Amino acid sequence: MDKLSESAKKWWIAMLIAGLLGASFPYPAAHAAMAEGGYSQPPWKEVDHSSPGPEARFASAMAYDEDSGNTLLFGGVDVNHDDLDDTWMWDGRNWTDVTPADPGDSPVSRIYAEMAYAGPGKGMLLFGGNIGPDISNETWVWDGTKWHNATPADTTANYPPGRTEFSMAYIGGGEILLYGGWGEGGDLNDTWIWNGTSWREATPADPNDSPTTINRTSIAYDQKNDQVVLFGGYTNNAPYVSSTTWIWDGLKWNLQTPAVSPPPRVFASMAYDSNLEKVILVGGEAGYVPKDDVWFWDGTNWTEQTEANLPQLSLSNMVFDSRRGQSVLFSGYSEYYLFEKTWTQRISSVANVGVVGGSNAAEAAADWIVEFETGVYGELAGGSDTITLHAPTGTILPASSLNYAINGAVSASVLQNTAEEATIALSQNVPANTRVSVAVKGVINPPAGSYAPGDFTMATSQDIVAAPAASGLRFLVPDHIAVETTPVSAWTRSSVSVTGVVYDSAELPVSGVEVEFAAASGSFGTASATTDANGRFSTVYTTPAAAGDVTITAALHADSSVAGTALVRVNARPGGGSGSGSGGGTSGSEDPPTTVEDPVDPPGTPDIPDIPGTPDVPGPGSAFVDIAGHWAEAAILDAARKGIVTGYPDGTYRPDRAVTRAEFAVMLAKALQLRNEAAAIPFQDADRIGLWARAAVAQAVSAGLIRGNPDGSFRPDALITRSEMAVMLARALTVAADARSAGFADDRDIPEWAVGAAAEMKRLGIMRGKGGNGFFPKDAATRGEAAAVLLKTLAAMARE
Repeated sequence: MDKLSESAKKWWIAMLIAGLLGASFPYPAAHAAMAEGGYSQPPWKEVDHSSPGPEARFASAMAYDEDSGNTLLFGGVDVNHDDLDDTWMWDGRNWTDVTPADPGDSPVSRIYAEMAYAGPGKGMLLFGGNIGPDISNETWVWDGTKWHNATPADTTANYPPGRTEFSMAYIGGGEILLYGGWGEGGDLNDTWIWNGTSWREATPADPNDSPTTINRTSIAYDQKNDQVVLFGGYTNNAPYVSSTTWIWDGLKWNLQTPAVSPPPRVFASMAYDSNLEKVILVGGEAGYVPKDDVWFWDGTNWTEQTEANLPQLSLSNMVFDSRRGQSVLFSGYSEYYLFEKTWTQRISSVANVGVVGGSNAAEAAADWIVEFETGVYGELAGGSDTITLHAPTGTILPASSLNYAINGAVSASVLQNTAEEATIALSQNVPANTRVSVAVKGVINPPAGSYAPGDFTMATSQDIVAAPAASGLRFLVPDHIAVETTPVSAWTRSSVSVTGVVYDSAELPVSGVEVEFAAASGSFGTASATTDANGRFSTVYTTPAAAGDVTITAALHADSSVAGTALVRVNARPGGGSGSGSGGGTSGSEDPPTTVEDPVDPPGTPDIPDIPGTPDVPGPGSAFVDIAGHWAEAAILDAARKGIVTGYPDGTYRPDRAVTRAEFAVMLAKALQLRNEAAAIPFQDADRIGLWARAAVAQAVSAGLIRGNPDGSFRPDALITRSEMAVMLARALTVAADARSAGFADDRDIPEWAVGAAAEMKRLGIMRGKGGNGFFPKDAATRGEAAAVLLKTLAAMARE
């Protein structure tokens, strides 16, 4: 087997670093990651020490102390190929030299020893290594201030032979597992267990139950899967450098056959990351050429981290700092350099990613809102941390930082990696465990088609795995417009409601597109309107002074060939009135047309569409045509009689249709009979609130029922979730919504800011949950649910 002697190995390293002492070696990985469209802030971060740390070295021993929360480092060989006997401690920010003053309280200098946490209250254990030309079998224990030699007087029985270049790891339950290495008699492939006080051999009797790799392997304990993972190392048979994976199940080693494996290597670093719940493998070498790749083991398969942004590293030390939620990597050498650097990698569990587009029209300009929750270790620092957004191919994200706002604050800068991927730098700090909203103005939507959740991803600079959206999006091509007027016959100089929906060829509504209105005579309250989340638009048409038929046209601003028309019959007023009395008006013996009022929120205006002047709902004793047998039928009729909700011109109520935030504000204002005509709307997107809802939204804000989003927006067209509805109702009831548990089966899914409100809704019997005692906090509320909970809220108020 092709192996270097220790002296030859040291000489080789010394030659590699000759002439580089004291120089700052700029490895190019950071620039490469940027050029390839990676994260602008690397997942692995080089630590800027505020105090001196250990000198450059390799073949040292390092482990994390779960008791103290610190990382301990011992020995190794320096740039002058001198063996070291110093002890250092890393507290998550700085290194401190903790070498005992008394040489008797410390092992003598050595290399290729191994260290592991020994269990609660048992300190840190160091074993073996090379002491000069000799191979050690000493066992040392660190108690927090000094080392104790725990080597028994008799090491001839029930004690591991001395060794170097072996593997060792804490495996839980107060035990350490030791495997393989190189001993006085040659290669070793034995397995030993330290129980806190002594060693026992655990080598399987059958040689087939032990790895064929023998030394320079990498090892880590996979806590999630309760297994010890061993990778790579030297073998006695070609190929001499291995890429095999073995699992220790407590009794024997089992060879794994994953579909993909890291390339062969020795001297790689491995540790288990409990945030990621995977084993991380970093670097190593093959043919004496160090590697710069990083791999993850999930218990079954290996996957590569493509943008680790690390230099070539072999014989580094790596641990996972569970107290701070980060992996710590120290020192090692590259093909040209011996490092004295420390890197950290912290993975936050970004969750609940949501993407909402202001328009679902293909290739249209739109504003997007991207929301996510930072993880337990996911705090972001303004000025350094970043957020990377990735959209489907064909999307064009804006290149200006002015188009991005994080929780209302404009981003510090933006790097447009590709047309559909942008990395934006934060200008403010964002805490861990918090909801983040990224507003992006001026996105060009992708081409028409259905896009999966994985086509919309985001990651922060604290992440290495991009998180997909909770649901995908579909982008449509507008095909035709359905237009209707209410009434279809009106007096001269009267108001008519013009409403409609923009559809694609499959009759799916197209949102966020501008529609322009035209007629040969008469006038419009607004010359254009933008379709809402359900593809709807509306305006008010004032009939001309002359009677006659008028064709109203609604056409797409971006493509006037996509249009729809509706006919309004304009009748002369009896006796002349304010009209001319000519032009084909009806005689006084005919039924007069319906006259429609036009205040901001006219009587009978439905709470859903922007349709001023829609006729009132059926009166008491009658029913909507589509609610018979519906679970909310009685509540809908009662709410209609009380003037809280209304229906559609076709006699429907559409009880299972989702409710937007603006629509629920209107319902709530009607239910509570809010009055404050002078109330203002403080939101930055106030211009997106339809005229039909503005008064209600303003009144609800004035009453403290609506507070908006962290970015200062209201998002009137966004569907209101059951969590948001619960919070608004709790505010209306002025209850103390401070409970920490709501008592639902899916409590963990309820946002922290809504837990107390959900608990109060359950206590008061307003929202008792759906199937299986689930609150379903992120589900959009329906029209049937809205009617029911508003009636229950009024009943609760009456009881109080």
